[in-house]
Amino acid sequence: MSTGIVFSPIDITEEHIVSGPPSAEAQVYDAGTTYATDDEVWYGGNAWRSLVDSNLGNTPVEGANWTDLGEVDKGALAWAAGTYADEVYAIKDHRIWRSTKPSNTSTPGATDETATDWQDYGPVNRHRPFDKHLNRFALLKGKLKYVIDMPSRATQGFALFPIGGTLSITKEADSEVIYSQSESLVRDSGGYFYNYFNAPIETKSQVIFQDMRSAPTERITVTITGAEDAQVGVAQLAFGYGYEMGRIIAPADIGLSGFVRITFDDFGNPVSPERPKQTTVNFTVSLPSLDNARLLSTLAPMVQRPVGAFMRDGGPFGLVAYGFLDDVLLTNPRRPISNTNIKVIGFQQ
Repeated sequence: MSTGIVFSPIDITEEHIVSGPPSAEAQVYDAGTTYATDDEVWYGGNAWRSLVDSNLGNTPVEGANWTDLGEVDKGALAWAAGTYADEVYAIKDHRIWRSTKPSNTSTPGATDETATDWQDYGPVNRHRPFDKHLNRFALLKGKLKYVIDMPSRATQGFALFPIGGTLSITKEADSEVIYSQSESLVRDSGGYFYNYFNAPIETKSQVIFQDMRSAPTERITVTITGAEDAQVGVAQLAFGYGYEMGRIIAPADIGLSGFVRITFDDFGNPVSPERPKQTTVNFTVSLPSLDNARLLSTLAPMVQRPVGAFMRDGGPFGLVAYGFLDDVLLTNPRRPISNTNIKVIGFQQ
């Protein structure tokens, strides 16, 4: 059995982001700016990373001065008031919007009445692992790096679905490694002859940061690295303040809910359905009945809100659940040791 931790994530907003992948609205390439090695800019619909110091006047193209990190925004320009045709892309509030009607004069995302005029196409591939769009990816080639001014009370967290070779967190002030090591994101299959040649490569779907007591209000650097020409990324970086619930009685029950969206072509024929899914996790915490009031009062404000829950002694694979806290049910409340069943519904994928 392991001690269970539950926390409510703290939003990492633009005001916390010191630097990160380039923003199509804020980090447009400027021919008059001198860029250093690893500086990242937006130009021509793609993100670019400088390969040299004193990089001045070199328009981003793949070569000795710049490397192309990939398309980030469908070639869209920043939205401005005006008239847009159907299927035209525009950028507003760091998100890509697609016009869904001709002669479109409404503002993307302005009100519910105009929401159908623009389709939210997704983030412009930058700071969005942190915000409320929880299943969005940020992807770049070779390295993904964020410098963050951490909010107060953020003492624990985890990364969901990191892609790359290693992930590290360091504190800028004294280079202290907050995350205990540069964690390999590939699980070692063992040294046996058969495993070496035949076992599939397994990647970690989550990495937990349990010891971040020195992180609140500090400036930290989160870096995910991989092969130079390979995509690296992360679906979600969550930080929050954790509460110890008690002993988790393993194993947890994990279910999978699927949804089928039937679509039709212009002739009324059914098209292969999309099948989004979400996980449902049920686990039980066992603790003395006298502690029930503390546990229930702690969890009550989190019901129907995003939470993270994991096992303190579970290591990098100890994540129990991440999603909406759906239900909390106390059983055997009159016994010396009682159980509390906790249900978390994961975000739709």
